[in-house]
Parts: sequence; C-alpha cells; structure tokens
Amino acid sequence: MMPPQRGAEGASVTADLTVGIPDAGWGKPRRRLDYVYPAAVVGGVGVVAAGVLRLLSSGAPPSAVWAAVVLVLVAPILAVFAYGSLRTANAKVWVKGDRIGISNALGVRSAIPITDADFIQLCGMQIREDATPIRSMFIVDKGGRARLRFYGADALTPGGIERLGGASGLALRGSLEETVSAVKLAKDLPGAVSVNMRVSGAVVRHPALVYWGGSAVVFVIGLIGIAVYVVLSHP
Repeated sequence: MMPPQRGAEGASVTADLTVGIPDAGWGKPRRRLDYVYPAAVVGGVGVVAAGVLRLLSSGAPPSAVWAAVVLVLVAPILAVFAYGSLRTANAKVWVKGDRIGISNALGVRSAIPITDADFIQLCGMQIREDATPIRSMFIVDKGGRARLRFYGADALTPGGIERLGGASGLALRGSLEETVSAVKLAKDLPGAVSVNMRVSGAVVRHPALVYWGGSAVVFVIGLIGIAVYVVLSHP
C-alpha cells in the first residue's frame, strides 16, 4: 500500500461526523450511479416474479398476466433507480464517539472501534480494463484487512473523506484516482472485494455471456407468457 499522504495518524477524535451523498435535486444534473448493487436488481426481479407466480396460481385473467410479464422485464430498471434513491438517502460514512462506520443503501449500519482501525485506504477498483474504476474507500484494521468498505466513494460530499480522516485521527492512504485491478486488490487487501463484486467481475469480463444469457432469459419469459395466455384463454 501507499504511504500516508494526508491526515494525522494517531490524532485524537475531535467530534462526531457524518458524511453522506448529496442529492442533486430536481432540475439539476445528477451524478451517475458509481456502483449498482447486483442484489438490488436480483431482488427486484425476484419480487416481481413471485407476483407473477401468485397471479398464475390464482387464475388471473390473461391481461393481468401479460401486465405482470411486462413488469418482470422492466423490474431491473426500476430496481436500479430505486437503489440509487435509497443510496442517496441512506449511504453514509460516520464517526460517532469511539467508533467509525458506514451505512448502506438500506440504512444498515456497520462499525468498528477506531482503536481497531489503522488507516483509510482510497483507490479506484477496476473490474475490467475497459470499465470505469469504482472509486472506493476502505477502513483497514491493524491486521491489514479491510473491515469496512464504501464503493462509489467519489459520490460523497466533496471534502468529506478528508474531514472523516481528521475526525477519526486515521491517515488517508492512496487516492480515488489510483487505479488497482480487483484481482490485485483482493490479494493485497483482504476483505476489500466483496462476493458481489467478484461475481459481477466474472460476469462483465464475458460480455457474450451477458448478451446471450439476457436474450435467453427474455426469450424464456416470452414463451412462458404465451403458454399462460393459451392456457387461460382456452378453458
């Protein structure tokens, strides 16, 4: 890892601090999503798919079933937008008392004692060569493991990371512009690359799989819709 660049390691905690993601507001340009949580998309599709199965089991009219099938197709898009809104509202990095922690898009909080932390590592994690790096922040413990991670850290309030370092007394190492491959990062900093990121990286490195797999899923959903329509329209 890079040597400390900013911050004063060992400095005392000055005050509680919360750093979040600013909302651009209506009529203003919005930042792109720095990181889309795959589980949000899968969860959205899963919920809608469960609704479709419920309609089928209840003998709903064909029009309702077709509407549900269309909703399955747009569910991933809706899930991404919903996740973006939740992340803006709930995702935060904070220092409170003797603890430093993060809150995810659902508001679930994770924290560790500041005395267990060693430094804050910044970098741009690159899943594949032609993809935009995911600007990330990691709270690293004294054993060299990333105990807390915040993907898309460049979406945080400008200057917030520096203030976080000052409030926690932890040194900042690296920078958000310093690009590191996900494979190397996983090796150099255990705990930095989540299981979701590993799966996402494996998928996006095979675009043909994404294209043909997505096409196959849409085709199967279409066949199911046609079969349901035929069954329900011919009692």
